[in-house]
Amino acid sequence: MSKTRQFLLIFSLIFFPMLGHAHEAGVKTYQWQNLKVMVWYPAKPSARTAFDYYGFIKGQAVYQAEKDLTGAPYPLIVFSHGLGMCAYQSVFLMESLAKEGFIVIAPDHKDAALCHIGGGSDLTYQEMVNALLQGAGNFDRTVTALFPQQINYIKDPVYRPEEIRVVLTSFLVDSEWSGLIDFFRIGGLGHSFGGWTMEALAGAEIDCHVPADYGPEVCSAPSQKLSTAQMQKQLCCLPKYQGKIFNFYDSRIKAIAVLAPGSFIFPHYGALKINVPVMFVAGDHFEVDWNTNLQLPYNLTVSPKYLVRMRGAEHLTASDLMSEYFGAKLFLSGYWFYPCKQGLYKKDLFAFFRAYLEDDQNLLEQLLSHPCFCQQVWYKK
Repeated sequence: MSKTRQFLLIFSLIFFPMLGHAHEAGVKTYQWQNLKVMVWYPAKPSARTAFDYYGFIKGQAVYQAEKDLTGAPYPLIVFSHGLGMCAYQSVFLMESLAKEGFIVIAPDHKDAALCHIGGGSDLTYQEMVNALLQGAGNFDRTVTALFPQQINYIKDPVYRPEEIRVVLTSFLVDSEWSGLIDFFRIGGLGHSFGGWTMEALAGAEIDCHVPADYGPEVCSAPSQKLSTAQMQKQLCCLPKYQGKIFNFYDSRIKAIAVLAPGSFIFPHYGALKINVPVMFVAGDHFEVDWNTNLQLPYNLTVSPKYLVRMRGAEHLTASDLMSEYFGAKLFLSGYWFYPCKQGLYKKDLFAFFRAYLEDDQNLLEQLLSHPCFCQQVWYKK
């Protein structure tokens, strides 16, 4: 690709990211079985002011906008947020998918803390600023400082796929959406801990059936003295997991995309039996081990599979909470390149879901035909 074409592509991603959308975006909120849920959907144009997501994010969707029925039934995507985040952590993606003709649903998982559907935060402004300072541009340190209590949820994670199942089932039987959803075109999207959640729903197992995995040499050992593989096995030390295999596969989900996933949470990568098309996406500044969370899971996954390594992107580039919130411009590495990178996330995910939920491979093949497409490194098997 010539330098001129690269410049024009980057210029268009930054300054004209919304061109060509088939619909406007609407957004609504619900509560099903004690889970608060946000829904984005194709909507008709409205003169009303865009929803501000409770003062956290400047969005473009209109709250309770009139649904656009012209393209129904629409494919559905269920989204799972990162640890300690919330349903609307990635507004730029949710709204973009809705504008392209997808319905997107996302719950607040029980570990939500930084934000909540309905507004409010469990964290003070001072705690957020201190976490950014402690992180010094490293998102792993920032997240650890932000969510010291939420880290414990990773040690007993089965509630995550269970909550997604509840939300998906509740949504599919809701009479308001009857006729608007294509039950045979459902995809999953997750970020970080939400990426792990989608891997589980796609067939990856928590396998603790081997007694050696929860023997005293593993369960009694201090975490700091264990290898990464041994630390993963400590999940099997909990009584509810010992001697069991947990499988959360949901046949309704036909394809998944996982953004900077926390794949390390699975005790055994041999149990990573993802059996639907999958796209792994992360940045080259991904601060958790690339091999552990992306390369190894990719190697163990059956095709069709895709691995995208985006240069200049980091763990939370897939979320606009941190980039929009409390003066993050001063602290976040690569902040000024966020519009371009977020434009790439939108193009990548739209192409992937278009290929596997709408049986149209054209856009995905166009992206794959340029191995260094706008500073991305792609792998395909």
